[in-house]
Amino acid sequence: MRHKISANTAVWHKISVNTAVWHKISANTAVWHKISVNTAVWHKISVNTAVWYKISVNTAVWYKISVNTAVWYKISVKIAV
Repeated sequence: MRHKISANTAVWHKISVNTAVWHKISANTAVWHKISVNTAVWHKISVNTAVWYKISVNTAVWYKISVNTAVWYKISVKIAV
């Protein structure tokens, strides 16, 4: 009987060791999930930054166009006068 108990204890020990290993694996998976979520967030931030950069470049181009238009308007006003 004692042998059976100690054999069962050994089986339970093996189960609990496996559980601990799985816990470690799932903890690592959770960490990796967090890393990949953060990576996704950073990707979104950098995509948004790129969009904002494009918007500000376009704004700068439009500003240049409107400045040129103002210069041309000034030239045409001088010609008219």
